[in-house]
Amino acid sequence: MAVKALSYIGVNSDKFDDWSIYSQNYLGMQKIDRGKDILSFRMDDQKQRLTITGEKGDGLGFLGWEVENKEDLEIFAVKLEKNKIVVHQGKSSFSDKRFVEDLIYFDDPQGNRIELIYNPMIDTDPFKPGRPISGFKTGALGMGHAVVHVKKIDDLIPFYTDIMGFKISDYSHTPISLCFFHVNGRHHSLALFGSGRTGFHHFMVEYNNLDDVGQGYDLLQYKDNGSLLTEKIIDNLYNKDNISNINVSIDGATKKTFEGIRIRSDFDKVINNTSKLILKIKTKNKKKRPIFTALSLIQKDNVHEAEQIMYLCKKMGFDELCYQVQLTGWGKKEWEDNNLKKDINYNNSNKKLFEEIVQKAKKIDFPVKVIEENLLSKQNQCGYPWNTPYINTEGKVTPCCMIPDPNVLSLGSIEKTNFNKIWNSKTYQDFRNDIKSHQLREYCKNCYRSRN
Repeated sequence: MAVKALSYIGVNSDKFDDWSIYSQNYLGMQKIDRGKDILSFRMDDQKQRLTITGEKGDGLGFLGWEVENKEDLEIFAVKLEKNKIVVHQGKSSFSDKRFVEDLIYFDDPQGNRIELIYNPMIDTDPFKPGRPISGFKTGALGMGHAVVHVKKIDDLIPFYTDIMGFKISDYSHTPISLCFFHVNGRHHSLALFGSGRTGFHHFMVEYNNLDDVGQGYDLLQYKDNGSLLTEKIIDNLYNKDNISNINVSIDGATKKTFEGIRIRSDFDKVINNTSKLILKIKTKNKKKRPIFTALSLIQKDNVHEAEQIMYLCKKMGFDELCYQVQLTGWGKKEWEDNNLKKDINYNNSNKKLFEEIVQKAKKIDFPVKVIEENLLSKQNQCGYPWNTPYINTEGKVTPCCMIPDPNVLSLGSIEKTNFNKIWNSKTYQDFRNDIKSHQLREYCKNCYRSRN
């Protein structure tokens, strides 16, 4: 008789939008359709790992622990009841809800819901991560670990060791009491945090590759696009007379859609700050001002708002709108594979939609164009290496906005080197020569009609 792994976690929260964005776009989990009243996610071939219950509050809903054998459920039930713990047998409908063959449930001495389960269901469809990752380290190690606050840690240690059979991995009494428990090869699947209160502290999931952690961290730190426009930056742009174009990505007409695509951005800031910048520069009395272009990268998540995006951009004061209706890999093979799933598969039906939008835009005197495919070729080569560098928020220079990740290709940093030196460097010249001679590097092939 033994608990073998942490199988799943339930969190009490009704903030479905926040959890959906966080779990998919940041952690890389796969959202599964469970209806409008509950939110669930996969991490591997198991049907369910994380559940958001829909109940108000942000606390622990339940912890699901897998046992080795079906008979273990009855053995644990008897043992728990002998220790005055009320045990409930899960009905078949409840087991179906948790995607397991059988289960019992009860509260630990502090009131945390514990579910002991047997034989979690395996999905026949392959796991599809919410962002490109190598995968989560689960299997025999289980989902990860959970840490809960406790009032008196000494009251719970005997419950988890003597009754539940958990083994102590480590502990500490200074400056605060902590106790870590393991049930398999993972250092700990549960930890008690003696903070003097109750509640959920955190849960942890582990990736197969450290790079997945770094990329997730970068996503959480990064606020992009018009979110960065402050009054100071707006004033600086206002006083510049040598800017010919200012492009801003508008990938949604509503907060939910925009922030679901532009991770960690702030829709309201983007709209308000960009509108303020456009108005300020347009009212400036100068002979030449920059052209304001809205760029909208159309995909399955926002195609339903394509027409709304057009009207929003017109209202904001943009001079023109450009729809890009084919996703590329932005220099990364894993992104190319991922974006194939999000691509709208531009065809006659979609084409008619955008033709109608273009006609509606003409009636309100708003230029709109649609880039149907990447039309670059040996005869029509990319001009970005000669006229459009890309500088990210850390000052690193890459060839263009289609290859924004300096880990793919970095041409230098304006924090360390004068931009003129970077622009005329041998690295940049070699890159231009490769484009000119049509010796395409792998990360450039996405933008060409033929990848050869």
